[in-house]
Amino acid sequence: MVSLVSVSSSSSSSSSSVDSRFDLPDIPLQPHQPTNFSFPKRRFGQTKVVYRSFQPSWFRQWPFLHYNETNDTAYCHTCVTGFKEKKIRSPHADAAFVSKGFSNWKDATVILKKHANSACHREAVEVVITLPTTTGDVGELISANHLREKQQNSTILMKLLCSIRFLARQGMALRGNGTEDDGNYLQLLQLLSSQDPLVAGWLQKKRYRYTSHKIQDYFLDLMGKEILSNISSRLQQSKFATLMIDETTDVSNASQEVVVLRYVTDVFDVYEDLIGLYKVPSTDAATLVATAKDALKDAALPISKLRGQCYDGAAAMRGIRSGVAKRILDEEPRAVYTHCYGHSINLAMKDSIKACKPVKKSLEVTHEVTKLIKYSPRREGIFQQLKDNHDISVGYHTPGVRVLCPTRWTVCANALASVISNFEILLNTWDEAAEIVSDTESKARINGVASQMKTFEFMFGAILGEMILRHSDNLSQCLQKRTISAAEGQHVAKMVTDTLQSIRTEESYDLFWQKVVHFCEDHNVEEVTLPRPRKLPARSDDGLSRGHTVSSPKDHYGQIYHEAIETAIGCLLNRFNQEGYRVYRNLEDLLIKASLKDEFDQQFLFVCEFYKDDIIPDDLHSQLVIFGNSFQSIPDKEKPTSPTIFDIKDYFAKLSTAQKDLLGQVGLLLKLILVMPATNATSERSFSALRRVKTYLRSTMTQNRLNNLLILHVHKEYTDSLDLKSIINRFIADCPVRRTIFSTM
Repeated sequence: MVSLVSVSSSSSSSSSSVDSRFDLPDIPLQPHQPTNFSFPKRRFGQTKVVYRSFQPSWFRQWPFLHYNETNDTAYCHTCVTGFKEKKIRSPHADAAFVSKGFSNWKDATVILKKHANSACHREAVEVVITLPTTTGDVGELISANHLREKQQNSTILMKLLCSIRFLARQGMALRGNGTEDDGNYLQLLQLLSSQDPLVAGWLQKKRYRYTSHKIQDYFLDLMGKEILSNISSRLQQSKFATLMIDETTDVSNASQEVVVLRYVTDVFDVYEDLIGLYKVPSTDAATLVATAKDALKDAALPISKLRGQCYDGAAAMRGIRSGVAKRILDEEPRAVYTHCYGHSINLAMKDSIKACKPVKKSLEVTHEVTKLIKYSPRREGIFQQLKDNHDISVGYHTPGVRVLCPTRWTVCANALASVISNFEILLNTWDEAAEIVSDTESKARINGVASQMKTFEFMFGAILGEMILRHSDNLSQCLQKRTISAAEGQHVAKMVTDTLQSIRTEESYDLFWQKVVHFCEDHNVEEVTLPRPRKLPARSDDGLSRGHTVSSPKDHYGQIYHEAIETAIGCLLNRFNQEGYRVYRNLEDLLIKASLKDEFDQQFLFVCEFYKDDIIPDDLHSQLVIFGNSFQSIPDKEKPTSPTIFDIKDYFAKLSTAQKDLLGQVGLLLKLILVMPATNATSERSFSALRRVKTYLRSTMTQNRLNNLLILHVHKEYTDSLDLKSIINRFIADCPVRRTIFSTM
């Protein structure tokens, strides 16, 4: 009688999927192969009945057979032994030869040949007969061929990982629409397979290809964590950091909070790194702060190291009672808040435009022009054809119509300039478009825009607005650089306000007036006239005052010119005069006065009081004296007469390590200045990357996958320098099955 022994469920992971399905027979050490036994016959067939029995000659042809006399069945002694000793990795096994017992004597020769050539039986022969005792990885001990196979598999795995990295770096989708085979990832592998037979053979496998979306997520997670680890290690070397967060809604209507950290290295290089994208259930200040704290914890950065904050001006961000900035300041008072200068410029120009009626009206008409052109392929086709003919006639290419986007910081001047430069082409476009449009509403819009463009007030407002907004757009573009600090932003903003002040003169206005008048004369714009005098309101009319009157159109528009520039200057100064500016103004004045060997007691006391836990006053004072003497010893031809923070930064960059250590407290003040950003443009750029990564075709990806894809796409320099070999080794080490398929690199 043959007893059955159930295989324990705690078998190794490499064979558990097979062993748990079988009850293995209790067989002797050697197969039972009787030759003088009278083998019983079995009946086969229904209509044509035949009787067949086990043949002793099969023992010679297939020596692995073990015969059970009790129930007239045969087993594969080698396979049963291999499964009992838990040495077989193959997931495929024939239950008839392993647990049930084989008794199909009619088709025995065909089935026995098939079993003898099966992968499971060949592996059983290797582990049970060829290597009766094994230690470590069985496959590696079998032969050098298997070791080479594992190395080839690792080479293929490297190509799979490189393909994932390439697609993630470029912000391209990995998976297809509905099926994996249509995805960029497998199509890229198919392209590689046309040049690499190893990859081609790998893709033909039905199992263990390691190309599923779960493996993709696993690799993306390993690479994303590696990049964050590199950022965190560099961040730990910095003494201070600034928190920069912003919120947006993605294509799936989910609120996403992006967290960016700005920090300065020991060699005074400034970095702004995205450390995470977090899905938030609400955009209130408490939720945003809690999410930011979690991000800081992931980056191993305590909130006590924050010395700056930079957000937009939304109520949830800068609310004086419970905004994000206030909540952070309550925990770390030295984390100075800066209202993003990019948003400040945008708001300043918005306020100044509202105060100037001609400029406001010109922008409204320009916005309507861009909508009529860009939202109608037919009208844009007419415009483009007229423009091409014009370019051929003049012999050079002119810019087209630029869209006036209300959410962009640097497009207003270009939009106005495009309408001015294409003035005649646009008027001709309206004439042709009005003839072919049958819709009354559309025709009224076209005729209305055409009539507005022909007025002198529109041209005056467009040219004046373009001149003022050109300066603000240039300022905004300059401040969007990652290396610009808040202190440097104040300097360049002052340069712009000084420039605007310089053109607020009668001489500048005379030149401007001539430019507008000549343009109107050349393009048949209606003649300029004085507007009808407005009667004073009854509440202001005392019967004596006649109100303010002007004698000529030039004087009338001169008042508008001067008021528009003055309003722009005032709005810029008001927006840039932030509460936090007082802190880094004292920091900057302290360094500059020390460099000139001037008296700096007032600034020194303020800085020591505000940053009392960061600096050592006695050491700082002595180092400031050393710094002043050293800075003044620079040769006259290299020494600036009026040093700025830029000059001091260049001075420290040239110092040796020992000199930087000697002036450690002074260098710390410089880092406190540099760590405060001018704009939160890095967060805005991350939102642009988010729109490229999570599109309407990729709106169902998990948050973890989205976060890793965004990190790999944004941090391209980190992605390119990833150590893929270490990532593959970690991937292999995480699973025993992988260690039997791949070799470490």
